[in-house]
Amino acid sequence: TGKSVTPENFLNVLQGKETSGGSGKVLESGEDDDVFVFFADHGGTGLIAFPSDELVASKLNDALVAMNEARMFRQLLFYVEACESGSMFSNILSDKINVRAVTASDPAHSSYAIYFDKTRKTYLGDVFSVYWMQNSETDEATETIAQQIAIVAKETNTSTVCTYGDSSIDSEALTAFQSTSGNRALTSSGNLSSDGEVVDSRDVVLATMRHNMLDATSDAERSMWAERMANEMARRAVHDRRMREIAASAC
Repeated sequence: TGKSVTPENFLNVLQGKETSGGSGKVLESGEDDDVFVFFADHGGTGLIAFPSDELVASKLNDALVAMNEARMFRQLLFYVEACESGSMFSNILSDKINVRAVTASDPAHSSYAIYFDKTRKTYLGDVFSVYWMQNSETDEATETIAQQIAIVAKETNTSTVCTYGDSSIDSEALTAFQSTSGNRALTSSGNLSSDGEVVDSRDVVLATMRHNMLDATSDAERSMWAERMANEMARRAVHDRRMREIAASAC
């Protein structure tokens, strides 16, 4: 947690190496193990984000190759929830190292947040992640990875779910990678928004401010959130203008 959440520690955990900070727990799997990895955060073209750093696609794929060479798994299933998450594996991930990657979006588009919680004043999940978790909780012991991918890809209509790597893994039973015992349904919470509003992950800050403004209990509070929204939009306009200037100067 905290400052220990770094790309280096993430890769070390996966490869069974010593970490800096944290619990010290790392993956201790072997050649007969089926490994499931789920990553969720922000992303961009060729990278996924950590609290104060980024992990680029080449380093992640190098780690997966190293894990395969060290015989750390029989097969590895990797789900990634992030904008442009497909770019972490597209034209990079080998189909010869027993790794199957499933991403919330293609290499060029955003993923989307869902379920605004008025008590916590934040979005509780992302569309792709919520759907695969809900599907996994159906306790269908015979469901395959291919079946889950097909169902979740159809339900995730805000972004394009993509797959990369070794497609032969798709025929495996989902329970080989995800335990379904003792789960509680995500839909049981009374705090989840009933309208199913979805928001581009890059607009979550603005959308959260809008919710806070609409839920304000006084004119002063409503004005405060309106001002914060205006400031955020002005900040974005400045960055957009700078990027256009950079692009123009490069042409």
